Amino acid sequence: MAWLPAALALAGLLAGALCLAGAALAQQDAANQVSAADPAPAVIGPAPLATIHVYRTKSLMGLGVYFDVYAGDEKVCHLREGQYCTLQVPPGEVEIWSKFMTKGAVTLDVRAAQEYYVKASVTKGFFLFWRPHLVEVMERVGKGELSRCDHASE
Repeated sequence: MAWLPAALALAGLLAGALCLAGAALAQQDAANQVSAADPAPAVIGPAPLATIHVYRTKSLMGLGVYFDVYAGDEKVCHLREGQYCTLQVPPGEVEIWSKFMTKGAVTLDVRAAQEYYVKASVTKGFFLFWRPHLVEVMERVGKGELSRCDHASE
């Protein structure tokens, strides 16, 4: 039983260390919480924007068909096969759309300082009408296909 006092002393040290660690975590948590009465922090400089690349690869499907691309109500570019355009938008939902006989659209929920890729193509619709088809693609796919396109006119 000679070991009992040493074990009790060690247990006391461990308990004290745990209490100190718990207190430190509680202080850190309290410092990280913002009360409802505190005003929102000021934003200095422009807010970071998201980047969206809209592109159309070269294809015989819809050769000679071109259309304007819009983000919301704003015209972004005039897109032909083998071309791309890039736009920067604030974070949130953005509808990228185009209309050639019928409308094609994709809605993105973009985050600040992120890049997004939208592939545009042309498909046959009802009664042989051409319609734009827009779809979000993964970054590695978009970067590879975009590198083979030329910049579109505004």
